[in-house]
Amino acid sequence: MKKLILLTIVSILIIFNTIGQEIYKVSPENSKIEWIGEKITSAHSGYINLQDAFFIIEEEKFVGGEFNIDMNTIKCTDIENPIYAAKLEEHLKDPNSQKGYILDGYPRNLQQVDDLNSLLKKLGQNINVAISITAEKEELISRLIKRKKDSGRSDDDAKIISKRQDVYWNQTAPIIDHYKKVNLLKEIDGLGSIKEVTQRILKVINL
Repeated sequence: MKKLILLTIVSILIIFNTIGQEIYKVSPENSKIEWIGEKITSAHSGYINLQDAFFIIEEEKFVGGEFNIDMNTIKCTDIENPIYAAKLEEHLKDPNSQKGYILDGYPRNLQQVDDLNSLLKKLGQNINVAISITAEKEELISRLIKRKKDSGRSDDDAKIISKRQDVYWNQTAPIIDHYKKVNLLKEIDGLGSIKEVTQRILKVINL
């Protein structure tokens, strides 16, 4: 089960009246949205910028509005936070991790690549392989839309999925080029059943 919490700090730019209502327009450049994404085994946090927003007050009650966020600005800051970085270091030092471990979804950008390299150097450890599971864009969108139907997730519509992919190409894709240049990248075909893809991964990591 995953959970996403958004904390919004907004700055009001304009107030104007309509029939029985007050419409408050938000100043994006002076506003901030912080997010926390949680799942059973871990959590991440960060921030994202507003594109535009307004909300409607009627008789001192919130009755509606709209907030549009800029998915291209999403940033994960939990690992950059010293507290979370310390937790990662503690995990990598754990005796249970000495036979090997998998970092799923991290690093997500080149800054985090540098941070991870510095930490591993400090611990006297190395990355053995970086795995990229590949699939055509149309296949990924199809899978996520199917997931929406099966699980009822509201964040799996085509527009949001497209914005997620923009974030991927702007922030995450350069990581693939980095690990390719240092001869650590292994690309895995993501088409097929879960069992088939798992077997391909195990073959790459020699298990």
